[in-house]
Amino acid sequence: MVSSCGGLPFVDASEKFWHDAGDVQVKGGEAMKPFVLAILVVAVAAVTVFLALNRPSAQASPSATITVDGTGDTNARDDHITLLEAMLLATGGLIVGTLNSSECLLVSNTSWGPTCSTTDTIGAASADTIVFDPVVFNPNTITLGSGTPWLTTGNDTIDGSSAGVIVQCGSSSSDAFDIHSNGNTIKGLEIYGCRIGVYMVSGQNNTVGGSTAAERNVISGSGTGVYIAHSGTDGNVVKGNYIGTNASGTAAVPNDMVGVVINQGAQNNTVEGNVISGTLHDTVIIGDSGTDGNVVKDNYIGTNAAGTGPIPNGGWGVGIVDSAQNNTVEGNVISGNGTCGVAIGGTGTTGNVVKGNYIGTNAAGTGPISNGAQGVNIAGDAHGNTVGGSTAGERNVISGNQWSGVEITAGANGNAVKGNYIGTNASGTGSIPNGGRVAATATPSAARLLARAISSPSTPKTACRWMAQLPPATPSAATPSTPTGARASRTLTAATKS
Repeated sequence: MVSSCGGLPFVDASEKFWHDAGDVQVKGGEAMKPFVLAILVVAVAAVTVFLALNRPSAQASPSATITVDGTGDTNARDDHITLLEAMLLATGGLIVGTLNSSECLLVSNTSWGPTCSTTDTIGAASADTIVFDPVVFNPNTITLGSGTPWLTTGNDTIDGSSAGVIVQCGSSSSDAFDIHSNGNTIKGLEIYGCRIGVYMVSGQNNTVGGSTAAERNVISGSGTGVYIAHSGTDGNVVKGNYIGTNASGTAAVPNDMVGVVINQGAQNNTVEGNVISGTLHDTVIIGDSGTDGNVVKDNYIGTNAAGTGPIPNGGWGVGIVDSAQNNTVEGNVISGNGTCGVAIGGTGTTGNVVKGNYIGTNAAGTGPISNGAQGVNIAGDAHGNTVGGSTAGERNVISGNQWSGVEITAGANGNAVKGNYIGTNASGTGSIPNGGRVAATATPSAARLLARAISSPSTPKTACRWMAQLPPATPSAATPSTPTGARASRTLTAATKS
């Protein structure tokens, strides 16, 4: 068969092969047909295997963007992706190939053909991002049945910053998000009604929140806002969130237990630029032996987001207890708390630094937002801790508190208080007096009770809590009775998740 290409004769190669001149070649071609067909079959199979092995999904489990457009808490083929399904996809618990065609369109790396093949996987080897359809979430609520899948594979992001995403736990016994791996980010969500809003039980370099208002999480109306626990849970950042308030940072939506907990050996974590207020009990707890090198800085603790008025916490502002060492509390406004601003206590609690804070005043340092007891209380054999420093930047303004500015009780030795403004405004030019009560050191028996209150695991609330319950009496009053009721019976271990 002869055809032309650009006017020149073109002989079909297959026709030439099978029908070339000469009987010997024709006969030879007929004999080779089965052999050539076999070669073609093998070649096609090899190409198919090669392509399958070199699909992006099979080769590298590529990063994917998964769009949540379902408000339910289901895993079903219903043309929508829920948060549950998105997290299962990101962590390898759900195969892309099981999705239907509409759901496939919500996963960015299923565009290769055939779409949503059973060989397509994302998850363990990929850094996936979960986003939310802003048309559906404008805003809208996801009610969780029993929490979400644990983030166990690392480097995944849950990003609600471009939508209005409210995550409501259906049970106060479940956590919203549990992080057990490295490099994950949770941002731009409102989280309510959980046992713990975000719980980091292991993993490093995770981020909760971010630097912009859109990346802010609101973590409120739960038991504990953020919990960072255990040795090896290091280098994590909790930044820019509203914890215990409404979304505008103007009123309390209380967490029942604690705003932020760092304990059980977690190290070098940073709590920065948050509003942590409205908590019914204590606000920030750093506790336990090995819980070292953590930083609490530039937060508003016990105030509104503007730092102009109180959103009171029930207990202390920041507590460093039970042998935690070398932690830093710096640059915060710690005011409006129910008991003392900063509590440091317990045998082995040493090397901690409190510097550059406004404790008992507004954010401008011009007027009082009183803490209910002392500004700073050091007790219970804590030693070698520093309040203030040698430079203006390290100076604390400790003023406007209902009791004394700084109190160091019996047994707490070798601590330094230096370079602070106590009872003045931030410029040192005007008075913002502290109340001056020193009831805890009135008698040796009172001092011993104070030490026991701060160091005993069964009653880890410092003397700040104990003293705040004293009647308005003179320092020479009789030793007060032991606190009773829910505030006395609640313990740090009640907030602990194993």
